[in-house]
Amino acid sequence: MMSPGVNARPRDAALFLALARLIPALILLQLLLVGLALFDGLGWGPHRALGGAIAAPILALLMLSQRSSLHHHRREVAQLLGLYGLQVALAGIGETIGAGPIQALHAANAGLLLLAGASLARTARQYGPG
Repeated sequence: MMSPGVNARPRDAALFLALARLIPALILLQLLLVGLALFDGLGWGPHRALGGAIAAPILALLMLSQRSSLHHHRREVAQLLGLYGLQVALAGIGETIGAGPIQALHAANAGLLLLAGASLARTARQYGPG
C-alpha cells in the first residue's frame, strides 16, 4: 500500500509544468541581466540575486519529481540541479581566485543550463497538463 500523497494530484502536475516553463525564462532573464551589467552599468547585484533565487523553483521541481506519477522527470531535474550547482560553484570559484577561464566556463555552463531547462519544460508538457 502506498503512503498518502505519493501520487501527484493534477495540481502537482500543473505546478510542475509551470515551474519547468519558468526555469528557461529565468535563465534568459539572467542573460539579459548580464548584458545590462556589461553594457548599461546595471551592476552585478540583480544577476546574483536572481541566480540565487533560481534555486527555489529547481528545488521545488526536485521535491515534486519524487511523486510517483512525476518520477519520469527525476533524471532531468537531477541534471538541472547538477548544472545549477556547477554554475554556482564556477561563479564563486572564478570570482574568488580571479580566474578568467573558470569565469568563462560559468558563461558556457549557462547555455547548458538553458538547454536542460528547455528540455525539462518540453518533457513536462508532453506528460502533463497544458
